[in-house]
Amino acid sequence: MYYIKNRLLIFNYKIAILECEIMNLWKRVNRFSLVIIVLISLMSFTQENISVFAYPYSTCSSSAREIYGLTEKCQDGTILHAWNWYFIDVTKNMKDIAEAGYTSIQVSPVQGEKKEQGLPKSTKWWALYQPVNFKIGNILGTRNEFIEMCETAHEYGVKIIVDVVTNHLANKADNDIYTISPQIDKELRENSNFWHNIDEVADNSCRFNMTQKSIGMPDLNTGNKQLQKIILDFLNDCQECGADGFRFDAAKHIELPDDPPECSSDYWPTIVSGIKNKDKDSYIYGELLGPLATREESYTKFMSITADAYGSCVRKAINERNAGWAWSYQTNINAKQLVTWVESHDTYACNGEQEISASLTDQEIKLGWCLIAGRADSAPLYFVRPKDGLRGEIGGPGDGVWKDALVVEANKFHNEMAGKSEYIRIPDFTVFMVERGNNAAILTNVGYGEKAILTETGLEDGEYWDVNHEGSKFIVEEGHLKGTIGSETSAILRRC
Repeated sequence: MYYIKNRLLIFNYKIAILECEIMNLWKRVNRFSLVIIVLISLMSFTQENISVFAYPYSTCSSSAREIYGLTEKCQDGTILHAWNWYFIDVTKNMKDIAEAGYTSIQVSPVQGEKKEQGLPKSTKWWALYQPVNFKIGNILGTRNEFIEMCETAHEYGVKIIVDVVTNHLANKADNDIYTISPQIDKELRENSNFWHNIDEVADNSCRFNMTQKSIGMPDLNTGNKQLQKIILDFLNDCQECGADGFRFDAAKHIELPDDPPECSSDYWPTIVSGIKNKDKDSYIYGELLGPLATREESYTKFMSITADAYGSCVRKAINERNAGWAWSYQTNINAKQLVTWVESHDTYACNGEQEISASLTDQEIKLGWCLIAGRADSAPLYFVRPKDGLRGEIGGPGDGVWKDALVVEANKFHNEMAGKSEYIRIPDFTVFMVERGNNAAILTNVGYGEKAILTETGLEDGEYWDVNHEGSKFIVEEGHLKGTIGSETSAILRRC
């Protein structure tokens, strides 16, 4: 009976996918007709007037979202970090991304990048984090390609998160990090009111040093109202082109309104309210790395934040084969405002944890993903490694592990369990168990060899099938869970 039911579900799913494809084709036909009409009507206007007909941002298709089992809110779903993918790469792979269960896609900075730094070599990825303006379009793609990517994402029920750099702009050279790059747009470069103490090095000793000095690139005076308007106009333009949210690079280096008077500003309330006024559902999170003087609680008044300390713990759980490391988020911030990861582009490519992060095998990455995707409330971000590591060139779709069956099932579990309670157990030194509600759980064995599980549980009595391993079942009887989990794998349990 279960087999017949399962086959019917698969048949209905395929019918739904076909309906979605037909709907997307119909939308494209209608859009093409609309474009022709608009172009004809615009023929009587001058070039200066064309901007008033900017592409409107649109909401994601709710029907497509239901078909692919995606969540309505970014914080409730999983995020695919399409690191250094060209916009056209994201567009081409959108169907696979939706089918893999990612609610959102985070793209790399879209601002004009510092030229002649070695891109498109992957080792020169950092050039994208040295922008020269606040405009859409760089080596990753044109403005029109960005718009097409966002439109395609929405057709599949997927949201686009843009990585933005507003703390600093490009320096002149590696050996001249305090000089403003001559490549920066003139209106920014020549306005002395737009810059902080660019010849002094930032550190974590106090909020003034952290927010008012240079982190290796000339620091912007983010408290300046004219500069804030330029930044907000850029962000609103991204929204009008289809962006559904933003990740703010180096967020901890931008001052808060309740910082000491000598370094406080209204940057965050101005920028966040400006984004929300355009789209109240726009998702915002900030990169906060390192605990010293960061003031996490104050940032969460405006946005979600990264949980990089938890990422270190997840990697420890894998490397030391000790599941207990994955328990604590290492912060008092509510999980509903945390973005988690197994690794980030920083741990993989540049900072002190590069050796540990980059040495993780594909299987270890998948285990780490199951550890964090099983958790409630936090938003797991999957960092896509380049196909050839840092030896090759930028571009997607990366190494392909992001759509491995184990990863996909963890995504689906995470989405399906949105809003359900979490209870964590460590039934074995190497096994991490997350119960969700009273009829589902995910167990991850980071160790070698099979593990016989016998543990107390809050799950309802009955049989539970493991979606990752056909024929594998666990039994819950009188408040105890019993079953066997394989070596270095995850068991995703649903009530039979």
